[in-house]
Amino acid sequence: MIDTHAHIFVEEFQSDFKEVLQSAFSNGVSHIIMPAIEPKTFGRVLETSTTDNRLFCSMGVHPHNASELDDNTLSIIENNSKNSKVVAIGEIGLDYYYDFNPPDVQKKAFIEQIRLAKKLNLPIIVHNRESDDDLLQILQQEQNGDLKGVLHCFSGDVEMMKKSLELGFHISFTGNITFKKAELLREVVKETPLDRILLETDSPWMAPVPFRGKRNEPKNLSLIAAKVAEIKSISINEVIKMTTKSAFHLFKLSLFCIFFLFSSLAFSQNNQEDVDYSNPYPKYVGFGFTAGTNTVVNTYKPEGNDVSDEGLFAFGGSMTGYPLDFIFLQATYLQWKNDKPYKNTKKTDTTRIFLDPENSSQIEFAVGIIPNPYSKVNFFLLTGYSTSTRKYTQIDWVADPKGLKLFLSETKSAILGGLGFIANIPVSGAGVFTLSAEWRLNFLLNSTILDVDPRKDLNSPDYQKKTEYTTFYSIPRVTISWFPPFGEWF
Repeated sequence: MIDTHAHIFVEEFQSDFKEVLQSAFSNGVSHIIMPAIEPKTFGRVLETSTTDNRLFCSMGVHPHNASELDDNTLSIIENNSKNSKVVAIGEIGLDYYYDFNPPDVQKKAFIEQIRLAKKLNLPIIVHNRESDDDLLQILQQEQNGDLKGVLHCFSGDVEMMKKSLELGFHISFTGNITFKKAELLREVVKETPLDRILLETDSPWMAPVPFRGKRNEPKNLSLIAAKVAEIKSISINEVIKMTTKSAFHLFKLSLFCIFFLFSSLAFSQNNQEDVDYSNPYPKYVGFGFTAGTNTVVNTYKPEGNDVSDEGLFAFGGSMTGYPLDFIFLQATYLQWKNDKPYKNTKKTDTTRIFLDPENSSQIEFAVGIIPNPYSKVNFFLLTGYSTSTRKYTQIDWVADPKGLKLFLSETKSAILGGLGFIANIPVSGAGVFTLSAEWRLNFLLNSTILDVDPRKDLNSPDYQKKTEYTTFYSIPRVTISWFPPFGEWF
């Protein structure tokens, strides 16, 4: 779940900030967005967001502080918004309930910040209280196809909701939907399409029942999700899955948000007292056997010819650790042998004579990201670094026309990338076994320079001509791993 609106940078959380975060993350919250309110807190908001990679923020001036918005403040907002931690302009909007600033001052500040958001291609987080008509009028006038955002802590009627959706906005609900006298608001929840709903706590305010009147915290987001599920007569799993996907998409929190289409986040119970937020497939450190086929592709320059050795059987072992449920670290050793290079070669070339029978080995260090760690099947992306050592024979036709074999060895570094899936198989008392299938590409960073045809005379111009080749490995593989139940043993 993503808490799209929580002011946890305020003084109410200074004494137990770390505990509040830990409680939120232990109760199913994956990310928290903290909207700024006034210029004097911009620095604190941004600094707080850097304390954890799951925290993000927005920059903006609340209508209560609209008179503080000037050219200098707009410039500060724009400069701060270049930080990757800033995912929106907000909290901005109109508030006619309190008389802190005249409507004209609020409107001017609202419009200026909307235009800044469009310039920066960021969504806006909108505050609205008893200002429906003016708010909609401004949004309609400023909507040129580039404006997007969310009406936070929505308290309008169904008609207001529908007009907001027509303008391309999302609707965010908080603890107010659990209040006893919120029948009309619950009707709005029922009528709002699930794919346009976001969840928020608006901490430290708007605590849901049964904590109404107390300090609100992001950990209470599950109660709001449960209420949405109850109102719409669907499972909480559906609510979490769709609202999380929508929040990732609107605020661009991660490049892998598309994987939430396939995620099953294991929050399916409707009774919140019974919800288990722990990983049903706990993995700490595991050991595995890896096997696959390797295609070695050498690209020669400047000719541009590709020579590939296909279907080389590769095997080895791996060790994998999970510092977090959605991140894993892995070290892998592989080796392969090419006894008959000409037989396995897809395309011949005069330079192919330099790549005679060889033995190769590779050590890979990778970090993987799993967007759906609580599912039985986990999709993942990974990247990393590897080193490859190749031992091969080279025939020196000049030193010995009969073909003197020189035994050579070279070690090269590479960057790698890959994708795949992991199937989790828990075994009572024995931990978790996994079966993974993936495809990795290793791009060697070092190139090799060879003579085009050394069978020419030493003084021949042809002998002095050199050719350069670069290499990459394509290695589809299957890995079977065992993760002992260390959590039960210690």
